[in-house]
Amino acid sequence: PTPDTADSTEAPTPLPTAQPTVAQDQGGEPTPDTANTEAPTAEDTDGDRLRVLSISADAAEGDARSLKIRSDDREDSTLDIVLFRLPDSCASSRTGCNWVPLGIGVNDDSEKGGVSYCCTQATIDRGLCQRSQKNRLLIDRANFKGQKREMGFAATGEIVNRLDDQDAIFKLKHDGTYALVLANCNPLGRDVLAIGKMEWKNERGFLPGELYSLMQFYIILALVYLVTFVIYSILMRVYKDSMIPIQKYIIATIGLGLLELSFRALDLHVWDSNGIRSEFLMYPAIVFGVLKRGISRCLLVMVAMGWGIVRDSLGAALYQIILLGLIYTGLSGFRDIFEVVAVEEVQSISTTGEKELVGLVVILTTVIIVINITFYFWIVNNLKATSVYLENMNQSSKLKKHNQLGIVIMLSMVFAGVWLALQAIEVLFDVLTADQEWVLDASVHVNYVFVLTSVAILWMPNTNAKEYAYIMELNTEDMDGDNDLELSTIGTGLDDSADGNDPDHPDGLAVDDGRLT
Repeated sequence: PTPDTADSTEAPTPLPTAQPTVAQDQGGEPTPDTANTEAPTAEDTDGDRLRVLSISADAAEGDARSLKIRSDDREDSTLDIVLFRLPDSCASSRTGCNWVPLGIGVNDDSEKGGVSYCCTQATIDRGLCQRSQKNRLLIDRANFKGQKREMGFAATGEIVNRLDDQDAIFKLKHDGTYALVLANCNPLGRDVLAIGKMEWKNERGFLPGELYSLMQFYIILALVYLVTFVIYSILMRVYKDSMIPIQKYIIATIGLGLLELSFRALDLHVWDSNGIRSEFLMYPAIVFGVLKRGISRCLLVMVAMGWGIVRDSLGAALYQIILLGLIYTGLSGFRDIFEVVAVEEVQSISTTGEKELVGLVVILTTVIIVINITFYFWIVNNLKATSVYLENMNQSSKLKKHNQLGIVIMLSMVFAGVWLALQAIEVLFDVLTADQEWVLDASVHVNYVFVLTSVAILWMPNTNAKEYAYIMELNTEDMDGDNDLELSTIGTGLDDSADGNDPDHPDGLAVDDGRLT
């Protein structure tokens, strides 16, 4: 993340959270800039440092202060850099918290938000700070438990300043969520451009602490998919003569799940190892994930309609299912990619661009929710219709399997409802800490694996799969009644009648009163 700055009227922005043991900033030597030119650039060439480049007022286009202050009125200034640990109540809050009890800033009813973070002439006049603190970040030494660095800048001349290697590394002793603040508090001072990178490193690696357990979960779930895929593939090969089309969809969905979880696990592992998130792992994981979710929704509609139980073809309904599945997959893919870009590319896009992406994500999410509801209603309605059909046809064995499928889907829907309730509670009340939130992400995958595994077991490859799917049961009730068996095609298996002519039965087999004689 790019370091942020703060002034006397706006609270410093805390940076992304982690559970680090070392936080440091890496980058290279910035190219000095001159007045009336564009902002300087940097090349990553020379080691682990936080580099700060001061530019003249005229070089900061659009800055209101540079328009009001003449260059000969500028003063020397100091950039304050502080790092401190946030208490759990702050770390779990999505709206932030008051830093005053932590020793940063003072309560000030005259300022927006009720807090002043910088000591200016106005805050001195109100008796909130001492003149010796003027133009500096307000730090209460009695309450501040963090670490502090500072860099000075003269009022004139081109200056390139940096933290030395020792000061650039903050060694931390406790796990938790930390905030790094850069504050330029002198309204008559020079604008400061901070160039470089910040790196947060845990004991185990670079991965943020709240994602470490999620990485382990992805690894375990990828192994579950692998075992399931291998077993199902072996069974399909053994019983290939009895294979039915639905089993191909099942194995394809299992394969996509394996690819998605493998790429997700590798993505976090590489990030943990070298501190860089690989796009070649992150984006394929998204693509495989949306394909898996799209195919699985189509698969559930198909089995709910009785495919593989009472019919071997869905007719025109198949095209409708595929169309809705493609729409869902496309929109989900765009939504997930836009969401990642809004977070991962925050340094390279403008604030307006980020807001536009977030707004687009919200719109796509709303449309996807509507499509999901459509899928669920479609599945439930077809489950009922197929169950009624099987019951009317006295297909007790197939009805039993179909009812088992219905129970699985209903349990999944209940699970999803509980998950939505917990998600709403978390958003409203922040009941989970940062290192517990991964459970909500993991539970979605658990629910999916439960449904997919259940469908795979119900349609497990076996020697009777094809006969079971396409042959109707005979009604065994009231066999002595008016039940007639009509055979439209009669064949014989006698060796001496291979030509179809049986001397003992020239007219074929006799059928009397529904019984073969």
